[in-house]
Amino acid sequence: MSNMEKTILEIHPKVGTDNLKFGTQIEKVIKLIGTPDETTNLDNDDDDVNTVVCNYWEKGYTLFFEGEDNPVFTCADIDNHNISLFGKKIFDLKKNDIISLMKVNGFANPETEEEVWGETRLSYQDAVIDFYFEEGELNSVSWGADMDNKGEYLFHK
Repeated sequence: MSNMEKTILEIHPKVGTDNLKFGTQIEKVIKLIGTPDETTNLDNDDDDVNTVVCNYWEKGYTLFFEGEDNPVFTCADIDNHNISLFGKKIFDLKKNDIISLMKVNGFANPETEEEVWGETRLSYQDAVIDFYFEEGELNSVSWGADMDNKGEYLFHK
């Protein structure tokens, strides 16, 4: 990592991160946080959405970009244990602590589901965020940009 590269330190629900906002063009993101360890292009014929997945294995995050000519940042998945949410190191918290933290910050009524691969997913649709637990421990966090009722992204500042 060069001295100029930024690191993601905090999750901002529906907005992005402390230094990357949803809606930012892929070139700007790469310039800011560096070249990904691996890039995959998911061209989905079913919905005509081009998705570029940038994996930063060493940094503990995966960033998702959508769009044809100039993809923009729309979603992230993190398993880096130094990441914070609302000022708290999220991976140090248990499920009930995360529920309390979300509630204090205006997000309530989560849905819980047991995934077929064994993880428990705690979802907040109003925050566009999912917490994945394995054997009671937080394993990863996925969150994305908000969408309107037509499926169009709403990029918050």
